[in-house]
Amino acid sequence: MNEFNNSNNENSQYNTFGQNADKSDLEGPIVFEGKAENTDEQTQNVQNNSNTENKVEEKGFSIASLVCGILTILSSCCGIFNVILGIFAIILGIIGKSIGGKGYAIAGIVCGAIGIVISIMITAGFLSLFKFIQTYV
Repeated sequence: MNEFNNSNNENSQYNTFGQNADKSDLEGPIVFEGKAENTDEQTQNVQNNSNTENKVEEKGFSIASLVCGILTILSSCCGIFNVILGIFAIILGIIGKSIGGKGYAIAGIVCGAIGIVISIMITAGFLSLFKFIQTYV
């Protein structure tokens, strides 16, 4: 039996690299021999991954603007809540457009504005209807 490994294997005197394991190998810092070289392909892959992560981060405000804009249009009959959501969509779209992700940002701004206009028209229609009912009924 080897003093470093208590297994019954014949090759137990060898470390994982196939070299003789003695007590001097286990002491001191681990030193790797040879030069670690990064190929251009590895460097390019790392750069591509970081560029992809940056693009995703840049689109966050723009996507939030688009989601708020779509919700503004879908909930156009909710009154003041809808106007606040539309304003929020426009603000997020302006921030997103300045950071990056222009397509989503512009779509969010347009959807938010359309939702606000629809909400104002529906609110004005209901108010005029109520006024008409109060006057003539």
